[in-house]
Amino acid sequence: PSPPQEYRILALYRFVPLVTPANESNDTNNKYENDSSPETQWDSSALMAHPEQHPTLKRLRSELYETLRPWGAKGTLLIAPEGINGTICYPFPPPAGVRGGRDAVATAAASSGGTEDEGEGNFDPVSEYLKHHELFGGPELRTRTSVWNEDSESDDEVQVGNEHCTALKEMKHPRPAFQRLKIKIKAEIVTLGLGRPLEHRRQKLKLPTSEEDATVISDSKESIRQNMVEDANIDSTQPRGQILEQTSTLTDRHLQNQKANPLKTKGQYLTPSQWDEACRNPNVVVIDTRNTYEVEIGTFESALDPKTETFAEFPKYLETLANEYDWSLYGKRMDDDGKTLDNDNERTSTDDEEREEEDGDNRREKKKKAPPEAIAMFCTGGIRCEKATSFALQSKFFPEDLPIYHLEGGILAYLDHVAKRNEANVEAASQRESHGNHTAQQDESNA
Repeated sequence: PSPPQEYRILALYRFVPLVTPANESNDTNNKYENDSSPETQWDSSALMAHPEQHPTLKRLRSELYETLRPWGAKGTLLIAPEGINGTICYPFPPPAGVRGGRDAVATAAASSGGTEDEGEGNFDPVSEYLKHHELFGGPELRTRTSVWNEDSESDDEVQVGNEHCTALKEMKHPRPAFQRLKIKIKAEIVTLGLGRPLEHRRQKLKLPTSEEDATVISDSKESIRQNMVEDANIDSTQPRGQILEQTSTLTDRHLQNQKANPLKTKGQYLTPSQWDEACRNPNVVVIDTRNTYEVEIGTFESALDPKTETFAEFPKYLETLANEYDWSLYGKRMDDDGKTLDNDNERTSTDDEEREEEDGDNRREKKKKAPPEAIAMFCTGGIRCEKATSFALQSKFFPEDLPIYHLEGGILAYLDHVAKRNEANVEAASQRESHGNHTAQQDESNA
């Protein structure tokens, strides 16, 4: 019997401008955009409001469907003006007789030096197509490939005559990790909540149509509305008309996606070895950018837990965290008691004198902490902390020269590094033991 079909899982992401708004410079030229086409009239506001209607993104989605479906790919890909993100599962080697859509795979094969022959060699048509795509391919496309080997073996009990026995395991073809292929057009490939304007999300809130209806909103809708306006301290129990009037001022904030734009700036990468050093440094604040349920699974010992339910809550957490520090002391040397030191390494009396001059209210305020030397963030695969560091740098919450780092490749890359390091240590120990035994044998023979 033929061996069961195996599957590969490919996770990928890249922040790259798939489309360029009309009010921004465009130095690229590709087959997806035409200067005479309607998309050239889209400014950044319209693009963030209705990305699913942009012709370039719609054509890209159609091409991805046409190319990936024949190869049996299943999973979810998100495409947005800022890039691509997602995870797919597909049979590998490809089943005999299956060929991808258009000439996209053949082009990828030629560019990589591989072969497009069906099922032959190690050529991966899906991976090569994505890695060499005109819009988002290249060395900046971050990918991670693993083998999916879940099968549907059966241990069910069956009745034979008057006795029950366990059925022999029947090896079936493994099942793909996902049920179908979904390619979605979004405002952001990882949602930080700063993209789509609020006015275009009101329809989802189903706000009441009259003042009387405002008193009968369900708890779930009330919660959604509160999350949308909490930054402006707007009373979500107000009638619809008053809420819309006050929330209209929030539209600009939700349009300012440049506050979290890794295409403009982002934190500095740390390798796993450098990350270990950062975690051991008590003057570096390590932040886990993942959500609560992920943090509960496991995190770094020194990491702060933002206690967020969604990534969209992270900007508010970061602002709260920044307010806990006295940034006027940033760059100054401090002693163990939090006092500044002058050039002679002696305590200055400035802090004590200023405290005596403060009024009673200020003295009752919680004392702020001495600022850190740097901030380091991490997530699962790298995409969230890449956007989180970008927001931290562009939000102006922190001093401009404060180093902000993030773990390259996230926890997954870190675990790969640890596994290789442990494997190397075991091999080295084995070699030392073997060398020791060999030396002992020589000594015995000489004796």
